[in-house]
Amino acid sequence: MKTKLTLFILIFYATQTFSQTRIYKSEPVVRSTKDEDIYNSITMVGNAIIVNMTNYRLRALSKNNYETLWEIQVGLDSNTSPYFYKDSFFYATKKGERSSMAQYDVKTGKLIKELPFESIWSKPFYVNGTMYFTGLMDGAKMLAYDIDQNQIVWEKQLGMGTAQTVYLKDKIILDVEDKQWTEMDYNGKQIPSKSKKTITIDSTEYNVDHYEFPTHDGKEITEKFLRRKKVSGWDFTKESTEKHTVLLDERRLLIIGKGRKVVLNLDLETLVSPDLEDYHALRKIVKVGDETIWIVYQNHLIHYDFKNKKLLRDVSLSNWKPYQLILDERTIWLISSNDGQLYALDFESDGAVAEKMAREKAIENHYKCNLPDQEKIDAAKEIQKKLKTN
Repeated sequence: MKTKLTLFILIFYATQTFSQTRIYKSEPVVRSTKDEDIYNSITMVGNAIIVNMTNYRLRALSKNNYETLWEIQVGLDSNTSPYFYKDSFFYATKKGERSSMAQYDVKTGKLIKELPFESIWSKPFYVNGTMYFTGLMDGAKMLAYDIDQNQIVWEKQLGMGTAQTVYLKDKIILDVEDKQWTEMDYNGKQIPSKSKKTITIDSTEYNVDHYEFPTHDGKEITEKFLRRKKVSGWDFTKESTEKHTVLLDERRLLIIGKGRKVVLNLDLETLVSPDLEDYHALRKIVKVGDETIWIVYQNHLIHYDFKNKKLLRDVSLSNWKPYQLILDERTIWLISSNDGQLYALDFESDGAVAEKMAREKAIENHYKCNLPDQEKIDAAKEIQKKLKTN
């Protein structure tokens, strides 16, 4: 009986997830169409949470008191969050049948100016007031845009390349068309390549290399590399920091360090039971640090120490079924797939994590079977011999 009880206690603490308390829920809004599908975005900047609502409006809320800071009409739904630059942000807007990009004041929501292109496809990169990005302007293009002057510095025609552009100190690595990558400097001039393969888009000829994507430090990742690491070659989410490239697919979390070194290759079914699989569940890389990572996987918010290969937190969000999610210290902000509403949830603090880990360590030490101490055994034998002779 004692053995069964011990096993139960160990399993309980090993699988315990962290609870959460709802501290905010948005008020329902009336859609202007009959389409009830959720198509929203949420992001955070400074003291504000900015959410694209289901009535084609963009709203900023205070993180402190949940009051509306401002609200503007943008004319369309979007699951893409705004891109921020200093005290402003860039976001799509629609007037009648025409869609374009515009710059807004982040504190007031007021329109600063409309921009001379239709959309931003990839996360922009800023250098001395110039924004580099891929987007739409009379076709797909790589663009350098002077923000203050509101004019295009240079542009390069693209094909159907959709992968995230990589910006290094001295060059841009760009997906020209379907994983055909080229390199150019920040003046839009191509950098000579050893590859003899070329591709022509309209009248522009590019020297290209074919591979899946470049890492944060510009190393090529091939389909063969991904296959060896058991990562899906088509269905994954990718994020990069200065030190790591992170991939999250339907089952694995792969973290690549400098020079293609694999820092972590984790089977996520060791953390979340495959019996709980939800094919429509959000899969997202939330936050990447130097040693730890936050991800959303199968309706669980997971905090993992990839340096020490240890699970730190597992917050079950099955009741909420997040469609979009961001994290602000111990507060989870999410849009629920259940009803399309914005929620703020508070989960247990770092102190609770430390307490849980201390409990686990105490149980481990209590039931740990230490190796025999040979010196103590020999001493006991000597005492027994002396007792027998007496």
